Amino acid sequence: MYGGFLVFFLIPIIFAGVSIVGKMEHDFIEQLKESLVSEAILLQIIAEESISGNSHSAIQERLKQIPLEKGARLTVILENGEVLGDTEKDPVEMDNHSNRPEILTARSHGRGFSTRYSDTLNTNMMYLALLVKNNNGFNGYVRTSVSLSSVEEKLGEIRNIVLFSAVSAFIAALILGLFFARHFALPLSNMTSVAQSMSQGDYDRRLSVNRLDEFGKLAKAYNVMAESLKIRIGTIDSERNKLQTILTGMIEGVIALDLSENIVHINSAAGRILEVSPPECLGKSIWKIASFMELKELLANVFNEKEGLKTKLKLSRQFKDTVIEMQISPIYDINYAPAGSVIVMHDVSELHNLEKIRRDFVANISHELKTPITAIRGLIETIIDDEEITPDNRKNFMERAKEQTKRLTSLVDDILALARLESESFVIEKSRVNMNRIILDAVKSLSPVSEEREIEIATELPDTSVEINGDENAITSAISNLLDNALKYTPPKGKIVVRLKTDGLFGVVEIQDNGVGIEQKHHHRIFERFYRVDKARSRELGGTGLGLAIVKHVAQSHGGKVDLESVPGKGSIFRITLPLATTLA
Repeated sequence: MYGGFLVFFLIPIIFAGVSIVGKMEHDFIEQLKESLVSEAILLQIIAEESISGNSHSAIQERLKQIPLEKGARLTVILENGEVLGDTEKDPVEMDNHSNRPEILTARSHGRGFSTRYSDTLNTNMMYLALLVKNNNGFNGYVRTSVSLSSVEEKLGEIRNIVLFSAVSAFIAALILGLFFARHFALPLSNMTSVAQSMSQGDYDRRLSVNRLDEFGKLAKAYNVMAESLKIRIGTIDSERNKLQTILTGMIEGVIALDLSENIVHINSAAGRILEVSPPECLGKSIWKIASFMELKELLANVFNEKEGLKTKLKLSRQFKDTVIEMQISPIYDINYAPAGSVIVMHDVSELHNLEKIRRDFVANISHELKTPITAIRGLIETIIDDEEITPDNRKNFMERAKEQTKRLTSLVDDILALARLESESFVIEKSRVNMNRIILDAVKSLSPVSEEREIEIATELPDTSVEINGDENAITSAISNLLDNALKYTPPKGKIVVRLKTDGLFGVVEIQDNGVGIEQKHHHRIFERFYRVDKARSRELGGTGLGLAIVKHVAQSHGGKVDLESVPGKGSIFRITLPLATTLA
């Protein structure tokens, strides 16, 4: 800015200086010409009186009597060009002047000017020639001249004065410009620097307010604006962080789209549902990550419905299907013009599975209860209605009714045990439990069954006791259920191995059999209530369908887990993992 100010100030100075010098030089030349004319007219009067006598001496004497300025010269010339008198040279020694430019012009126009180099005086001269006439007609010329060296000296003095004035003015402009630059440009520069910092996100810089002029008012307004922006940006950042935290913590998947159906936001829940990485989806079309026909139909009609559109769709996955409830709502700008849309997805697979489990549970429990009740009712009605029934048949029927009541009692006990484990009010009564002893007791209690089916049960226990803090009855029930389950599905002459080991802070019980095995597609449901891989065989073997569900809840209620490894035709390994006593509070 300071350099521009100097250039802006210097150009007028140069232009004014050149104009002034040109004007003064023109005026000086014109003044000089007027002076030459005055002198020429005076000389003309003198020459008219004496030129007709052609007396050199008389003219010469008269010329010497005329007072002249420095550098001025007077000459009287006859019609034929002969010099009759001159204030500088002897006329006799001078050349004929008939061919001089000023003489030629004066001959034709009565007056002639010229500026040229004088061979006589060896300098540049300005000449003025006038005709001289008497009563007898034309007689000659008078000529006045002045040396231009004196003129150039005066003009040089004028130029020096103008140059000095211009330099003085320029120096004054430098000082004045520096003052104004510091007074005006420095605050503007500071404002520019603060504005640049604000554009880069730094809203803490402020301008010093130590002036009472407009710049001081502007600086004060600037600081107020910066503080207001800082508060507003802070509020926006806070709201954005809150929104980001809310969206990140939501179990629902949220995807925001622009009008071109490109993704502008996607939270982690949506990434999990669609099995994509959210950062890699930004800016991409929604169809590159979710090409569902239902979604396409909803997006095509989203702006026709102010309350949004809903649908439910099923995504086929490798091991299980995912059920998603999807709602799409339009987004409008402040002018209520369409700006995009937002998709909210809720993975209801668990609810869907729970609902299915509930329906299956109701159906299964009805069937499981109905079967023994129907059998008992039939047996009792037969006994009552058949008055001729033999004592042996009566006893046989009563034994069969008794077995059905045992099955019914076992089913009810398992249902009550499972309900107790699932209850929110259920509290484990912890005590120090020796897992070595529980395994040995479970194996011993089921030895008659294993001997009857000719199945070998082997144990692999560590030399030192493995202890946990837990409910001994619940843990005993879980181990017994796993062992009983292995006995049911292991063929005669088969083998079951029960292992106990530690894995870091956990105790691990493995029950391995060489039975029929379980296909992979059943693994994620095997621990559901009443779920059976082979329903006919399970009922034939007398299972309630709740044993593995009880095992799962016992493990989870103790802070552990249960899992399965199985290969069809080669057997299964059920594994229950429980925290060791030293790791429990």
